Amino acid sequence: MTLFGTLVQQIMPNFVTQRSLYEARERPSKAYSWKAFLLSNIIVELPWKTLIALLAFLLWYYPIGMYKNAKIAGELDERGFLMFLLIWAFYMFASTFARMMIAGIETAEAGGNISNLLFMLCLIFCGVLGSKDVLPSFWIFTYRISPLTYLVSAILSVGVAKAPVVCSSIEIVKVVPPNGSTCGKYLSPFT
Repeated sequence: MTLFGTLVQQIMPNFVTQRSLYEARERPSKAYSWKAFLLSNIIVELPWKTLIALLAFLLWYYPIGMYKNAKIAGELDERGFLMFLLIWAFYMFASTFARMMIAGIETAEAGGNISNLLFMLCLIFCGVLGSKDVLPSFWIFTYRISPLTYLVSAILSVGVAKAPVVCSSIEIVKVVPPNGSTCGKYLSPFT
């Protein structure tokens, strides 16, 4: 998720240059419409976003060992491909989000600031920093409308579903089971 800001900062200046060219040359001549301009900007990114998603997938999914969870469940190929699709969807989301933000804003700097602010709000309210149970009732709607809520949930589901839970005394985050039950008994429904 941290790559979002970098992607936006790379896309926006290029888009501003292309938009200036479009408004100066193509729009007055009515060679093609604004919709065609936006669509062509998105379509041209598809091969590049696919390549970078593949690279990110290979350099993230395998080195951290998420494939081991899929191997245990007997779903190695399905989960690997689904994780690649989720990473690809994130890159496409970042690309289209950047274009949506800059389309109506004059400078790339202002567009970058606004898009990073909105992305941070999506990240804050997606359930990673705090679950929806700890959000004030007014802010629950932000949890539901944040696209990252569903992306992070899907990535976690694909990455750790059906993985065995092993309780250890040297864990960084201590799980204190309620009512004096054991760690294994408390976490057994999550395996």
